[in-house]
Amino acid sequence: MHHGVAILAAGLAISLALGCTSFSDSSTSIGRSSNAFSDSIAHSSESSTRSSGEQQAAFHRDVRDYAAGFARDGGEVAALQRDLGALARGHGILDWERDDGTYLELGQGFALAGLDERRFAALSAQLAAQDARKRALLAQGYAANAGR
Repeated sequence: MHHGVAILAAGLAISLALGCTSFSDSSTSIGRSSNAFSDSIAHSSESSTRSSGEQQAAFHRDVRDYAAGFARDGGEVAALQRDLGALARGHGILDWERDDGTYLELGQGFALAGLDERRFAALSAQLAAQDARKRALLAQGYAANAGR
C-alpha cells in the first residue's frame, strides 16, 4: 500500500507540476491577449480620431458649398439652420452651432457666391444673433474670400 501511495503522490506531483506550467502558459497567453486587445483599442481610438477629423473637414467643405448655394438661391435663415443641422448629423457632427469652423465656412461660402455686404450683414445678424465671436468668424470667412 505504501508503494501505491508513493506512486499516487508522484503522479500528483507531476500533475501539479504540469498543471502549474499549463497555468503559467495560460497566464502568459492571457497577458498577451490582453496586451493585443489594449493595442487594438489604442489603434481603434487613433483611427476614430482621424476619422472624426476627416468627417469634420468634409462637413466644413459641405457647409461652404451649401452656403454658396444658399447665398445664390436665397431662402430663410431658419431653413439654412435646419439644413445645417441635417448636414452635420450626416457627417456625425453633434453640435455644429458651437463649431468655429462652421461659421468660417459659412462666411467663405457667402463670399464665394458673391453675396453683397448688405445681405451678408443681414445673414450674419440672424445666424450669430448676439454672439460676437460667431459674427467675427463669419466676417473672417467672408473677408478671406470676398472678391473671388
